[in-house]
Amino acid sequence: MNGASRGQLMNMDKSEIIDDYTIRFIWDDFHIGQWGILSDVLIYDEDTFDESTVSTNPIGTGQYTVKEYVVNSHLFLEARDDYWGDVQPAFKNINFRIMSEPSQMNNALETGMVDLVNRVANQDVEHLKSLPGLNAISFYDTNYAQVGFNISKGTPLGEIDARKAICHALDRQAIIDVVYYGMANICNMPNSYLNCDFEERYDNVGEIYSIGYDLELAKQLAQSSGLAGQTIKLMTNGSAEYVLMAEMVQTMLKEIDVEVQIVSYDPATASTLSREDVTASSWNMRLGLGINPGYHVASPMIMGIRTSLICTTPGAFEGQDWYLPYSYSYFATPDLKERNDMTYEMMKAYNGQALGYAICDIQTTTVVADGIDPDSFVYRTNGGVYYYLMKPLYN
Repeated sequence: MNGASRGQLMNMDKSEIIDDYTIRFIWDDFHIGQWGILSDVLIYDEDTFDESTVSTNPIGTGQYTVKEYVVNSHLFLEARDDYWGDVQPAFKNINFRIMSEPSQMNNALETGMVDLVNRVANQDVEHLKSLPGLNAISFYDTNYAQVGFNISKGTPLGEIDARKAICHALDRQAIIDVVYYGMANICNMPNSYLNCDFEERYDNVGEIYSIGYDLELAKQLAQSSGLAGQTIKLMTNGSAEYVLMAEMVQTMLKEIDVEVQIVSYDPATASTLSREDVTASSWNMRLGLGINPGYHVASPMIMGIRTSLICTTPGAFEGQDWYLPYSYSYFATPDLKERNDMTYEMMKAYNGQALGYAICDIQTTTVVADGIDPDSFVYRTNGGVYYYLMKPLYN
C-alpha cells in the first residue's frame, strides 16, 4: 500500500482485459514490492479523463464527490446519494483543511473548526488532552527519525570511521526527551521495530548500535579519521522538529571537535539533494523521517541505497559490488525466511559501513472531538498519508 505500481515491470503485451471490470496484469518476474502496492493501481475512464483537471475535478466511482477544492487551503467532499456499494457513506460531508503550523491546528481543534487532527505536535499533546471535548489517541506506527550521511569520497564523511564517530556522539535519549517530549523509543536497527518482518536478531547488529552513545569512542574515531577540526553541513527539511534536533546535534558534535553548519531547505529540495549531491556541496549529514516503503525492515537498506546517486556511484562504499545486486535480488525472493536471512546479511554490511543511522521510533498522536468514538478507529498509513475508518456516528 505504499507507492505507485511499477508499470515498467508489467508485460503489457501479455496483460489482458477480462471484462468491463477485470484486468489481468502479467509480470515477467516475481517482485515482492508489487504485493503491497497493487491496491494503488489507478484506472481511469478514457472518455472522461483529463490530465489537466483530474486533481480538481476528478471523475470516479467512490463514496464522495468533490464539492470544493482550493490548493493549499481545503478540500470539501460530499457523499453521493447514488453510491453503488453495499456500505453507504458514513458521513454526509467531509471537509479537509490544510494546516502546517501546530498553533493553527490546535486553535482549529479548540474552536471547533475541525473534529480531527493527526500528527499533533508532541509538545501540545498534554495540553490538548486536558481540554474538555477532546480525546487523544497515541500509538506507534512505522515512522522513525534517522540520520543520513553523504558518503562521497574525499568529503568529511567519506570515511567509515568519521560516520561511526557521528553515531557514537549522538545522545539519542536526549533527543527523544527534548524533541519528542519522551514520546519515542530508541531504534537499535536501521528501521522501525513495527515492520511486519521484524526479528530479534536484527537488534544491535554492529557497534554503532550495540555500543551506541560513547563520547570517548566518538572522540577517538573523530581524531583517527581526520573528522575532528572540520566543519560539516547538516541539512534539514525546515520543519521545527528537525531544526530543533539539528541544534542539539550541533551541540553534541562540538564535544568531538566538529563544527556544524545547519542548512535548511524545503522538503522537496531536501529530498532531491539527499539523493543527488555527490559533491557534498550542499550537505554532509541530514536529519529526517526514515523511508519505509512496503513495511519491511530491509526497505531503507535497499531503497535508500539504490535510489541514491551518491550511494550508487562506483566505489562509494566497501562491498558495493556485492551489495547492490544482492539487495535487488531481495525483491525477487518469494520465500519469507530466505528474505529475512538476506535482510540480516544486508544489515551487517549496512551498519558496518554506517550508511545510515536510526534515531527513534516516533509516537504519533491524533486528537478527536467528542462525538467521534476513539475506539472506532482503524488506522492505516500509506506513504506517510494517514487514513482513519470510523463508525457512522454523526453527519
